[in-house]
Amino acid sequence: MLEKLKEYKELITIIVFFLGGVFWLQSEYPTKSDLKNDLNNIDCKLDNYMKLTQLEIDSQEHDKKLVELSKRLSDAPEDNVSSQGLPVSPAMRAELDQLKVDQMEQRTELKKTTKDMEDILRDLERGVCKK
Repeated sequence: MLEKLKEYKELITIIVFFLGGVFWLQSEYPTKSDLKNDLNNIDCKLDNYMKLTQLEIDSQEHDKKLVELSKRLSDAPEDNVSSQGLPVSPAMRAELDQLKVDQMEQRTELKKTTKDMEDILRDLERGVCKK
């Protein structure tokens, strides 16, 4: 049997050489499915960056609203007495209470936005992609 293999050694060498080339090409160059996976990964990261940008814009808006509400509340009368020494009307008291509620809602929204931004940043740093 070894004698017969020696007769075909050039043919076996050529076959092994070409098979090695085929395997090398498959490992060196990406296939269609590899490209699809890469494109899906890029698309997912792009979506996450878009969400992150939108959350940053929302965070800035919440900050502006909080500053405005804090300024309005600091200008408001204290202890049911206005700056002219007159008692605060029920309508004005209701408005002040609504400003306080709005301020708390803005703080809650800002905390939620900040948490979402941190989650997306952590996922992007780790290379995890959630759609």
